[in-house]
Amino acid sequence: MKRLLASPFTALLLLVLGTLLLFGVVRQVMRAGEVGKEISVLEERLAAVQEQNEETQADLESLGDDTRIEKEARERLNLKKEGEHVVIILPAEEAEQSAAAENEETAAPVAAEEESSNKGLLQTVFGWLGGVL
Repeated sequence: MKRLLASPFTALLLLVLGTLLLFGVVRQVMRAGEVGKEISVLEERLAAVQEQNEETQADLESLGDDTRIEKEARERLNLKKEGEHVVIILPAEEAEQSAAAENEETAAPVAAEEESSNKGLLQTVFGWLGGVL
């Protein structure tokens, strides 16, 4: 038995087995570190999802409230109660575009009115002149 342990073949075999064992242990330690990182990422995601779930539960509980329903109807659908007036405040850019479009719409009828009133005036003057002459 002493001869077997003292042989170079046995020493080489033990060295190879020890090296393989060491690599296996190192791989397992590295894998454990990776799993630990994955666990921390998943725990963060779980916390975020739980927070979102709590917010959703609070929204769900408040949906049955009449004042919440009224508020949502007013905000999303621009609904109003009888006798109320809805005022919508547009951002500056949209307000300028709306004002320009409104000016174009009102300018055309005003010009048409001026043109028709001028024609009526001319017809009246020429009719009067024709009667005088």
